[in-house]
Amino acid sequence: MRPLHGQNLLFAWERGSSPAHLPALHRALSMLEVACPECSRTALAALGISARDRLLLQMREASFGTRLDCRFDCPQCGAALEFTASTEALQPPCANQSDTEFGAYRLSLREATSEDLCVAAREADGGEALRVLTERCVHVENEQGQLEPPSTWPFDLRQHAGECLETLHASAAIVLQFDCPACRRHDAQTFDAAAFVWREVVHHAQRLLDDVHALAWAYGWSEAAVLRMHQRRRQAYLDRAGL
Repeated sequence: MRPLHGQNLLFAWERGSSPAHLPALHRALSMLEVACPECSRTALAALGISARDRLLLQMREASFGTRLDCRFDCPQCGAALEFTASTEALQPPCANQSDTEFGAYRLSLREATSEDLCVAAREADGGEALRVLTERCVHVENEQGQLEPPSTWPFDLRQHAGECLETLHASAAIVLQFDCPACRRHDAQTFDAAAFVWREVVHHAQRLLDDVHALAWAYGWSEAAVLRMHQRRRQAYLDRAGL
């Protein structure tokens, strides 16, 4: 895995930022494309979400270190809650394929992939999005062992399949427990690894662009020359230029 430093960091930021209308899911794949050049985008999109998030956290550790500074607002009183965590502590559990029975039917469930979520996200209605996701991630066999197409699923079977799929995904979520010091509320928040890492990529890319601009203005150096420098050397020149 390649860390997101220098030119690689800017590549990841550019690919994730353009075009802006693409779903946020594409940003995670764009970052991983840069960090994992040996993997195709198709292969990355076929990873289960928990496997994708583990890769993102490995990339984050290689690029920016193990410590994560997190912040969110208490949903009850709005107080800002800040804490630190490590990439190791935030590793998502594995969501293994699950088999269950419902009456005469046997259900095989798998975790959704980025591709599944992108297809489901095209639906404006939440119920329709869940239907699409369920039909893609759940296979149903009848008592003769034959695959039942989704168009033949009874209503109660479809409802059960959707509930089982939501349970499977919940088991692989990264959940942070907290007690608000202001209102004493005990709550839990799901940690969105893709969104968190993307915000950090944007932050570090903007800082790097500021460094390039400042050193180009002060010394006339090219972008390529500045990006080849180690961060400590760049900072040393910035300090000498009073920037």
